[in-house]
Amino acid sequence: MKRLPPHYWLALPLAVQLRHATMIIDMERAHAPFALDISTDKERACSCITFIGTDNAGLFARLAGACALANLSILEARIMTTLDGLAVDTLYVQPAAATSPAADIANNANSAIMDSAQKRNFQKIVRAVLDDRLAPSITATSKASSKARARRMAAFDFAPYVRLHNDLSDNASVIEVSALDRAALLYALVQCFFHLKITITAARIATFGERAVDVFYVQDLLGRKISGARATRITNILRDSAQMKNADLKNVAAPIKQAH
Repeated sequence: MKRLPPHYWLALPLAVQLRHATMIIDMERAHAPFALDISTDKERACSCITFIGTDNAGLFARLAGACALANLSILEARIMTTLDGLAVDTLYVQPAAATSPAADIANNANSAIMDSAQKRNFQKIVRAVLDDRLAPSITATSKASSKARARRMAAFDFAPYVRLHNDLSDNASVIEVSALDRAALLYALVQCFFHLKITITAARIATFGERAVDVFYVQDLLGRKISGARATRITNILRDSAQMKNADLKNVAAPIKQAH
């Protein structure tokens, strides 16, 4: 209990906390580099991916990228780090082909849950991404799925907004990003944080219809809040990234490297 921050006990139900505890114990007994569990959340009609392992720069970006490679849409995500540096990340996902209006999902609930083959494929992708044998890319998502989603998105025109708050947390800046959801949007955003040398200490990812609302608790590499000109630069880069409807991830990083 001492290794987990106070907000952990308030943010997650007891059943989830017990699953995390079991995963951590089994992982440490086996001296495994990480623990990965994929379960079914019948109430939400989706799959729940739980990853526990040593936290390091860009870890959440890699997990989000692995989901893009596996053609999974992230509906919600909660990430946190234990006091001794262990990442505990929970992602609620659906196969991208199943991401559609609620009425369609209700009529085809099975397609919204990962099957055995999809689970095995994701496990292989995660291992390859963590071993640097595979580089995530937006272009790796299914072309058929992208075309179907593009037809639905054509009816929406949401202007993205990014807000940074320094009065909502004692030790972190809180950045809220709201934008039209698209393939690998989350990966594009967390890649921005990685290239800007910003550490994500916690995050809450949610999708409401066709709009994604992502909240990140962030610090600089010295554990300080983000302020001044750097805060303005970060919000501008995140807004540009959120607005790139069909951008490749290589292009997402380009303006960051040039903006010194």
